[in-house]
Amino acid sequence: AWDKTEAITLYAKWTAKTYKVTLDVNSPSYVNAQDETVTNPASFAQGTVTTYEVTYDSDYVTLPTPTATGFDFVGWALEKTAVEPTMVQTPTVNTKVAITADQELHAQWVAKTYTAVLNLKGTTDAPASLPEGTVVSVTYGQAYGQLPIPAREKAGYTYNFLKGWN
Repeated sequence: AWDKTEAITLYAKWTAKTYKVTLDVNSPSYVNAQDETVTNPASFAQGTVTTYEVTYDSDYVTLPTPTATGFDFVGWALEKTAVEPTMVQTPTVNTKVAITADQELHAQWVAKTYTAVLNLKGTTDAPASLPEGTVVSVTYGQAYGQLPIPAREKAGYTYNFLKGWN
């Protein structure tokens, strides 16, 4: 029974909801020269937590960075695979939790690009068709394509002197 005889002010007490965030390393893959799909296992450091409980409007945890041979991690997305995935801002210290449902975040990857320098192994007179130190860019998991073959000319003859690259 209400026994108050004066006006009082009541205040609502709110409790922020908690949500689960699950991380998927989403191992990257590529198609090799035999037209086979090859998956490179991605991983987190041993002992890394991959499921977090976060509380709305509280500080977010710093998410770990997975690794995969031949690929750079570029961030987290809501979709596992998509032509243009919906990337989420990777939370950092002082980022407030703003999600209102459980989420699964999927790692997104881009194949690394490497530079190969073609060296003619001590040839003293590199041909004009392939200057010493010619640079070729190659992408991890992709075919090199046709590498240049240097040619030499001698008194009206053209001949290839390269047996292959290694």
